[in-house]
Amino acid sequence: MADLVSIIMGSTGSLAAVWLGSRFAEVKRVREQAWDRKALAYSEILDALNEMKRYLDGAYEDALRRRDRSAEEDERRVGIYRAASDQLGKAISRQSWILPEPVQSSVEHMEKVLHAEYTSWEEDLDASAYACGIALRDIRFLARDDMAAPRMLPAAFRRLPRLRRLA
Repeated sequence: MADLVSIIMGSTGSLAAVWLGSRFAEVKRVREQAWDRKALAYSEILDALNEMKRYLDGAYEDALRRRDRSAEEDERRVGIYRAASDQLGKAISRQSWILPEPVQSSVEHMEKVLHAEYTSWEEDLDASAYACGIALRDIRFLARDDMAAPRMLPAAFRRLPRLRRLA
């Protein structure tokens, strides 16, 4: 009888260990997939914002230096800007379920500034470039915070100064 109980307990323990191992592996796989999706979403958003900022900075610099671009060059740059703006809108709407709310509100704030009415095109360009830079900075910060590896110590302990070893 003791042998039968031993066999049953051993088999049950082995099955439980296998089930727990597969469950932990599945949870890890799902977390890694979510991390990969977030990384891709942040990459798309930051790429689009960088392209938009590059266009706005270039246009602002051209305005400061009073440099005229050719029609072809201007059309090419505006096309890149519009494609980046479309990419940003699509990435935000497509990935809104996985990204934190401050990412979307940062982009919405930037878009309000981009679509606002200004008294001059210089003021429009200045405000747009500044808003794009702020959104880029904020989303980069949110991405670093969101994608950071989990820490073992609570935040209160991380703020404490490191103790030096006494020799």
